Amino acid sequence: MAWHREVFPLLQSRYNKAAARILGDKSPDFYQSPELVAHLLESHRLIYTARDPRAIYRSIQADKTDDVAKRHRWEAFRKNVEVWKPFLDDRALLAVRYEDLVADPEATMARIHRHLELEDSTAFLEPGPRKYAKRFLWRTNVDMKTGEVRPIDSARTDRWKEELSRTQFDRIGSDPLVRDYCATFGYEATWRGSRHAIAGTTIFPKRNPKGAALILDWGKGPILDNIAESLKALGHDVFRQGRSAQSIPEIVRRIERHQPVLCVARQRLYHDMEQVARSLASIDCRTLFVDFGVWPHYKTYLMDVTGENAASSMVGNLHALDADSEIRAQVDSYRDEVSRIRDTLLERANAASSRQATLGLESLGSYSLLILQREGDQVLVHDSPKCWRDPSALAKAAVAEAERTNRFVVVKPHPMTDPDLGLPSEGPHHRVVSGLKSGSDNDLQLAWLMAHARNAVMVNSTCHFQTLALGIPTACLGRGWFSDNDVVTETDDLAAALAVESVKPGERYLCHMMSRQMPVPQFANPLSLRKLMQWLWRCSMASKHVF
Repeated sequence: MAWHREVFPLLQSRYNKAAARILGDKSPDFYQSPELVAHLLESHRLIYTARDPRAIYRSIQADKTDDVAKRHRWEAFRKNVEVWKPFLDDRALLAVRYEDLVADPEATMARIHRHLELEDSTAFLEPGPRKYAKRFLWRTNVDMKTGEVRPIDSARTDRWKEELSRTQFDRIGSDPLVRDYCATFGYEATWRGSRHAIAGTTIFPKRNPKGAALILDWGKGPILDNIAESLKALGHDVFRQGRSAQSIPEIVRRIERHQPVLCVARQRLYHDMEQVARSLASIDCRTLFVDFGVWPHYKTYLMDVTGENAASSMVGNLHALDADSEIRAQVDSYRDEVSRIRDTLLERANAASSRQATLGLESLGSYSLLILQREGDQVLVHDSPKCWRDPSALAKAAVAEAERTNRFVVVKPHPMTDPDLGLPSEGPHHRVVSGLKSGSDNDLQLAWLMAHARNAVMVNSTCHFQTLALGIPTACLGRGWFSDNDVVTETDDLAAALAVESVKPGERYLCHMMSRQMPVPQFANPLSLRKLMQWLWRCSMASKHVF
């Protein structure tokens, strides 16, 4: 701290250029002085660069240094994470993912320019002379013989998936600090997409294709019988367990003894499943759910405990098994129905663009979308914290977060009522879109609004369902019902409900849609809408716009 206060002004006076508006310090060693970081945040703008920890570990292991040096670098990374974590929400700090900078440098640099209060520029993409070509560049970015700067290799971001062993991945993934880091910056904490994956899932680890299969048999029937026979044909030791609460300790013992690679559940799971989840977390286990009821609270818990998506979508997993053809047909029907809704919405959005009925929002770029419910409506926010039922309070909290982060939020009240939100219709970082009710032009505009959003926060169930169909990262506040037509009649403890969109009793594609919903258990406190929006934005950084 003392060194920085004394030396930095000297460096500034010596190296600052006459026309320069900003003098930067890109030292990676600020983590060694948390007091200095806190001091700088009071009067400086800081940029924190994040990168997938698996990629960092791969880079360290690929370096031609001894094991001691490699361990030292990894521990330095861990300390860096610990020191910077308390400061990540400070408005003077902008967190940027390396992967976003590589994938979309213009958009990411535009965020950096805004944070530094600079005009947008793409000059950084153009090659130019450097007075000291070898300074401030890592050896992988410059040819040290010629001084020529190499183009950024976007393939490097995913190279860890091909080069890390399963053992290395498990060792890293079991670190709570790494798991928290991945969740903070939206890095998927699964092995999906690696060379070890089969048919889009990781049911059978490549190094040990034979194992035991545990069937939590909450019901009997030909579907489970066929699945069991398929598993036996694949060389697995299959055993089935009944539903009584007394059987849970035996399930735990069998899991630990057999090290299963597959766990299949046909129906609802209620009985002390925390013990089972923790046992699954302690071994090398892959979990598949064939479940016609949807229980996001249990799925979310498994994801939190195991550090991976233990409840992957039914579509990807079922094709990895020779399961009952009737199941696949039903899953295909879910997917077809979702595709139909998605295509309808995209047609409406395109029609809005062709009619120039886009609400004048084309210039906003990436924005968060907040779609409100009418005050006092119990369909979605049934039994939820009272302040989540106040549209004005939600709108003000969302706008405050947008102003804090220099992002845009578009607020859309309920289509049937436009409450007085106490907000101007537009401001430096928000727009309020009112007056959209039922009708062809309004339907087009609403579809356009959702299709162009970077992410969405919902307390309106119909629009929530539609954004999920479009593939927009979506979180929903409150609790509620899936449907009032007996499609699904259980309340959801964590997130919210999906709407009825041309659904007849007995159609189950809502279950498939629910698997796309983003879990929000850590935001159960009604005062944490700000944290929810921050988390959702990070989750959407890697997502692709529909348009």
